[in-house]
Amino acid sequence: DYKKICIWQTTDQEIGTLAKQTAPDQFPGQIRIEDVNSDGKIDANDRQILGNFQPVWEGGITNRFSYKNFDLSIVTFARMGMKVIVPYLTGNSTGSGGFAFFNQGRVNQVKTDYWTETNPTNAFPAPDAASAVAYFGSTLGYYDGSFIKCRSINLGYTFASELIRKIGMSSARVYFNATNPFI
Repeated sequence: DYKKICIWQTTDQEIGTLAKQTAPDQFPGQIRIEDVNSDGKIDANDRQILGNFQPVWEGGITNRFSYKNFDLSIVTFARMGMKVIVPYLTGNSTGSGGFAFFNQGRVNQVKTDYWTETNPTNAFPAPDAASAVAYFGSTLGYYDGSFIKCRSINLGYTFASELIRKIGMSSARVYFNATNPFI
């Protein structure tokens, strides 16, 4: 796909040259694409590989602690160095979805940090109710998918064997388990 490098700003000097050579013409508030081959125009030759859906590495670790009759176990997992696509932000050529589609109505909109002259952000292009498709809108959905998550936390207490034998049992343990506690 094309690589979004920022949003065109009102202070960009080259907007008069590079932006006019793309189809369609670009102006402040629209997505700025990287000119990979530096030929002064944005075309199919500027497409590039933006990442990989497979992580560079993944792993996990389990920590176990105990003190007297108490025990604690924490299991964590990580996937690092991968790209993900967020489909509800990308949109397509038919206008049936994506960022531009969500900005067409007044209700159920995605909270968006979009570009305006008073908010010159590089997150999302300026809203345009005249167009159901954001030019180069497919570039809005690529994100770093790396994560570290805690899969479980287990806190337990093992009762003393002398106490348990009195009620006819050989062992007893009570515990609290939290699965995906920080999601």
